[in-house]
Amino acid sequence: MEQLLLNISDFTFHDLYKPEKLSQLTELFFTELKQKNSSLFEKFSRYKENKGIGFSEIEISNLFVEVAPYLNNFIAKMFGVENEMKAKKLFAEKEHIVFKCKKEFFTRRVLKKYSAEKCSSIDIKNVEAQVESLKKGFTGI
Repeated sequence: MEQLLLNISDFTFHDLYKPEKLSQLTELFFTELKQKNSSLFEKFSRYKENKGIGFSEIEISNLFVEVAPYLNNFIAKMFGVENEMKAKKLFAEKEHIVFKCKKEFFTRRVLKKYSAEKCSSIDIKNVEAQVESLKKGFTGI
């Protein structure tokens, strides 16, 4: 029976169920993190060594958010889905632009112009249809 290979040498899919191999993968990830961002690696190492003691909840959360893109890239490389991940990331970035524009428009114009009573009478489906129509006019959105 053929084994599914990972895009990291000497690892197979079944290795993901073996604690000793997961430990090796973890070390590979930390080696890569150290090469790509040594200060973040040092910070995460301190967190790991101290088991989080001395870090506030916000610091821990921020640390995880900082490490996440590196882990995301490592996992994408491991499963050979880098191109798919890039496509999804590009799509998300485009959607973020649309969301940001909507938020700015809403904050600057709508909140100042319309009361709660006026807003309740707006035909949301019609507005959504108009937004979708506008989006179609911009390629790639």
